[in-house]
Order: sequence, then structure tokens, then C-alpha cells
Amino acid sequence: MQIVENTPDRLILQDRPLVLGIILILVILLMVFLGLAMLADAPGMAAMLLLGAALFGLAFSVFVRRTRAIFDRPTGLFMLQDTTVWGTKETTHPLAHLARADLQSTTSRSSKGRTTMLYRPVLILTEGEPLPLHQVYVGGQDPARTVQTLTDWLG
Repeated sequence: MQIVENTPDRLILQDRPLVLGIILILVILLMVFLGLAMLADAPGMAAMLLLGAALFGLAFSVFVRRTRAIFDRPTGLFMLQDTTVWGTKETTHPLAHLARADLQSTTSRSSKGRTTMLYRPVLILTEGEPLPLHQVYVGGQDPARTVQTLTDWLG
């Protein structure tokens, strides 16, 4: 997650999958263009391409989501926002209920038998289930950096 704002009073973290969104849009546009171009000569192939474009559009609406986490000391609240093409879902919690940030991990196994550790940052509350900041697990150092940023801000 990227740091949008990091002050003593407010921390805003955001994740925007721009690359995934751009790739999916380009694939959709290419499939629609080819489908429409082939409509007169090969209607069956055109229908397959347009159906593929619709399926990639569905994938776009499911997987391309902007996630924001806003931690605000003056109001004593933190808010999680999840925005897709279908709208924004917000949840607000008292900052006092946030115990700490942590990493959840899982193992991914490739078809060649190689295993990879994947992570996602989660918020550990004083009561209830952990709240993930990401819907998916990812590799690399970004989840650990997010947890460290939160830990430093919480003090």
C-alpha cells in the first residue's frame, strides 16, 4: 500500500491496482475491436471475442478495486474503504479498538512444485476477527512495509 498522508494526526494508506486495470482495459478494447471487425465475415468468432470481452469486463469489476485505510487521531476513528466499479463499501471503527497491525501469510505452490510465501497486512482488533487491508495475498516487501508504517504510527 502507498502512503498518501503520514502525519502525527492522520495516516492514509491506499492501494490502486493501476497496472492490472490498464491491462484489462486494453484486452477488453482489443477484443471488442476485433469482434466488431469480424462481425460480418465470421459471426461465430466475433461472438466468441465479444463474450471474452464481457468476461474480462467481469474480471475488471471483481479484481480492480481501490482500497484506502484512513487512521484519524482527532476523531478517534479508522475507516476502511473498498471501491469497485459497483460502488464504495466503508467500515468505520474506533481507533481504541485497534490493537496492532500484523501480517497474515499463506503458501502458494506452482505447478512445478515450487512454493512461495505470500502475505497481506491485517489489523488486529481488541475483540473480533482481524480485518485484512488487502483481499489478496501478495509477495514482496510491501505488506511488511505497510505493517511497519502502521506500527510506527500507532506508537
